[in-house]
Amino acid sequence: VAVLDVQVNDTNTLVEVTMQGSEMTSPVSGWSMLANGEITTPLETTVCPAADANQQVSCTLEFVVAVGTPTLIYARDDEKAQWLGE
Repeated sequence: VAVLDVQVNDTNTLVEVTMQGSEMTSPVSGWSMLANGEITTPLETTVCPAADANQQVSCTLEFVVAVGTPTLIYARDDEKAQWLGE
């Protein structure tokens, strides 16, 4: 699991991610963002393809607009990680 890029614009925060691992019925599951004093999950407009354990998945997660520096969080099964946006 890795965050490749974070872009904040006037309408949302776009987070480019890549991941590979156990059966991912929903690669969006487990992602959240700490920004604006709140923890949010990806917006419903996020589209990320499901994959089996041997495939790498890359997609762009959409979150609310972040004011300041967002922290991206991944917590699923026994794996936990965080990244500080720019």
